[in-house]
Amino acid sequence: TAVALVPGGAQSAPGQPAANLDQCRNGGFGDPPANCSGSAWVNGNLGAQQAHYVEGYSVPYRAVLENLPLATPIELTLGYDIKHSGKNAIDFLTHYDRLEPHSPFGHDAEDVSPTDGVFGVGGTTTTFLIPEPQAPSGGYFNALPAGERVMTLFGGTISNVEYVTEGSLGASQSETRVKVTFTAASLTAVLAWGGHIARAADWGVGNSATGISGSPYHMRL
Repeated sequence: TAVALVPGGAQSAPGQPAANLDQCRNGGFGDPPANCSGSAWVNGNLGAQQAHYVEGYSVPYRAVLENLPLATPIELTLGYDIKHSGKNAIDFLTHYDRLEPHSPFGHDAEDVSPTDGVFGVGGTTTTFLIPEPQAPSGGYFNALPAGERVMTLFGGTISNVEYVTEGSLGASQSETRVKVTFTAASLTAVLAWGGHIARAADWGVGNSATGISGSPYHMRL
């Protein structure tokens, strides 16, 4: 079953610090696989005609950050819908590359290249552990290998990742916000992470992401 997501973005005046949020269209079901590179990184919906993901995968996201001040702490807040229409949507964040096992689609998983098509990113790359979310999401999150529970910054150093607010799991509509603090090593940097698609195996049949009609739930800056 394909799921659909819609990202929000942030922009600013020319020459000022700016952030742009992309997600990966990896090709529709039955289409030749499209690696998460170049034009596959988009602002638009991930519908069944352009993308194929299943519950338990993580949709790859990147924030392209430009005109950054150097050698000064920068804070970026991400918001994502953990509940929509009473169902669990994006239940937690992960590493950006979690598309295995890809066997249901009859081909290898797509390569995920967050910096592809972005110029001027410095050579410094760091990862930082994503904090455990509230129960019971934390149990599902901690079941992942440690290497799948990190955010990655290309072109700088992450110093902290923390929850600003955690939305209510008992609400019909609910958002969680995470603040990432980092220092840029170049004027352009790319922050990459994944949005875990809530599974019926964790939340129960009818309570997971594929119980949500259309593409109404979001990742935003």
